[in-house]
Amino acid sequence: MEILPLHRRKWVWCVGVLFLGGIGFTVFLVEIFTRSSSNEVSAPISTTSPIPSAPPTISGLPSVYPSLFPSASPSLRPTASPTDYPSLSPSAVPSLSSIPSSSPPTGSPTNYTDIQRNVLMALYEATNGANWRRDYLWWSDADICTWSGLACSGNGDIIKLDLDFNYLEGVLPTELGLLQSLQTLWVGENSLTGPIPTELGQLQSLLRLHMYGNDLTGPVPTELGRLQSLQHVIVYGNDLTGPIPSELGQLQSLQTLWVAYNGLTGSIPTELGQLQSLRQVIIYDNDLTGAMPDEVCALRDSNGGALISLPADCQEVLCSCCTRCCIDGGGCSDP
Repeated sequence: MEILPLHRRKWVWCVGVLFLGGIGFTVFLVEIFTRSSSNEVSAPISTTSPIPSAPPTISGLPSVYPSLFPSASPSLRPTASPTDYPSLSPSAVPSLSSIPSSSPPTGSPTNYTDIQRNVLMALYEATNGANWRRDYLWWSDADICTWSGLACSGNGDIIKLDLDFNYLEGVLPTELGLLQSLQTLWVGENSLTGPIPTELGQLQSLLRLHMYGNDLTGPVPTELGRLQSLQHVIVYGNDLTGPIPSELGQLQSLQTLWVAYNGLTGSIPTELGQLQSLRQVIIYDNDLTGAMPDEVCALRDSNGGALISLPADCQEVLCSCCTRCCIDGGGCSDP
């Protein structure tokens, strides 16, 4: 094949370049013409996107879009009518009364619930409640039946107060006598001082009284003899003095009488022999004298031998029917 001279090849290249350039220029003119025609029927295209001053309104969609507008600039925040946002009903907002407060309620009690609350507040304050081991919801506006250590009846009356081993210290308030439905009062193994309130004799529903392991002083209240429902009196390990009240012989429901490890004096009342339900009389480690009454010894044989436990200080109390003989501070042994 014949090869063209160099000057002819350059001419062919030039023609080719001109041809391709003409095609490109023609395409450019067509594109310009097309764009100019479309601009006659549409708005000019902006090269920047301005921030809208109001939320867009699109058919079929809500007219408020708070998340689309920056909250940092109030002027850019959309404005909307109250109907654009859901309204809150009063029931949707929690009541402040349902939130426990750090201060006690004020005002005079108007019903028994208020009286009970005030009694508990008096107990909390008198026995250094801030240092209790368990004080959940105490000193709050919460329902008292939800407070730790309490149990209530179906109508909201306090029937049990269990504060054993709870670091109570101080003197029990006399207001405890106002808890008219109370059945169980447990305040054992604390650091309570002062006397057993005589007002406890008003608690006609009381079944169980546990006050052992404290530093209580004074006598065993004679007023306890009024409590016909009382079944258990456990007050050992205190510093109680005086005699065992003969009035306890009126407690026909009494099953347990524990008064050991105190400083009780005098003789053992014969009236205890009237208690046919009595099962345990724990009276050793006191300063009692005399003899165990025959009426009490008879309970060891009567009623099927219901009185099964009767330990005493046999060196101080003459006892032929005692189940154990004890020495002050020296333990007990078989008689």
